[in-house]
Amino acid sequence: MEVLLTLNNGYILNSIGSNYTYVDVGYVRQYAQDRGFAALLPDTDVELEYLITRATDYIESSQHIYQGTRTDTAQTLNWPRTGVTCDGVSLAADEIPELLKKAQAQSVLEVIEQGDIQPTSTGRFVTKEKVDVVEVTYAEPSNVDGVVLNQLILSKVNGFLGCLLKSGVGSSGASLTSVRI
Repeated sequence: MEVLLTLNNGYILNSIGSNYTYVDVGYVRQYAQDRGFAALLPDTDVELEYLITRATDYIESSQHIYQGTRTDTAQTLNWPRTGVTCDGVSLAADEIPELLKKAQAQSVLEVIEQGDIQPTSTGRFVTKEKVDVVEVTYAEPSNVDGVVLNQLILSKVNGFLGCLLKSGVGSSGASLTSVRI
């Protein structure tokens, strides 16, 4: 079911069904093997393809913090981009950065270990619940016993994406964050 898709302007994306991604099953399996996590991956490629799609969703959800602009307004994904400089080197307008591929492969491992890395939440936590004559008390995440609960910061993913982010985003300590409730 996996097909390598070459677009007209020369950059390559992988297509899994109708979903596009920056990495294929082979890339993710090699990435995991190189880091001693191959045993975490599902046995079948179809199952792994679902995880890759979920990881793509996570990487794609942060387009507003990436440097530059899409190379082609009609492209399916956020990359390739023009106007991106990483560690003082300008990236080609048709380049899919290796750091982005690593971030996506690491996101697959995070999905396996953490479950949903893009939870839907109001950001409030239930601190008290009463059933008869219904009573619910909410608290903001930073206000529950003085601790932010279930805040999932994907530091390895953020580390790979660091130099691909707009100036000040990665260096100021800002990062992609998911909150799980």
